[in-house]
Amino acid sequence: MEKFDLPNTIRELMGSIDENGEVPLLKRYWLVELLQRNNDQVIDPWLALESISAHKVQDIWKQYFASEQFPIEVLSIADSLIISGGDTSHMEKLLAESKTALDNKFLLGEDYFRGVYAGFAMWAAARNVAYGNEVDDEAASEMDLEPEEWDASFFASMAWAGGAVWDGEIADSDKRREFWTWFINEALPAALSFTQ
Repeated sequence: MEKFDLPNTIRELMGSIDENGEVPLLKRYWLVELLQRNNDQVIDPWLALESISAHKVQDIWKQYFASEQFPIEVLSIADSLIISGGDTSHMEKLLAESKTALDNKFLLGEDYFRGVYAGFAMWAAARNVAYGNEVDDEAASEMDLEPEEWDASFFASMAWAGGAVWDGEIADSDKRREFWTWFINEALPAALSFTQ
């Protein structure tokens, strides 16, 4: 079993950031598996990390949809479940309603996508609390997955950068690199210290 070593993990992840400023999906899957294999805590560090990522972009949601709190409320419920555990069966309807509302926000047009991505980051963090973390062994990138399978950190990186790698000029690679650098150097240690 590969032992978890934070400094080496940080070096490994920083070295994986590609020319587009992204930590590739396979490297994030590696991190999920590494954290799960070495997790002897009550709180799952990957769930905490996903929640921290979603909280990072919460203000982006508010910039676009200040009067609508539903993704923030969903994330708050998920945070409570991360900390105290409990029955997640009540989340199914809430997550479905939130996803439909977020999907409908795309109809507002490209100018709102950053806010929608931030909402989906909060939704995805809550989804993982309700249904667990699934690693798709067949997927090499997000292009191999359905968007509802993307993780909260990926959605958060899209909100931070303005879009995905494939969105070209709309998205900012430097902002994406800034997000993933924060994720590795600040969010990961925070998630680990929170779970101990």
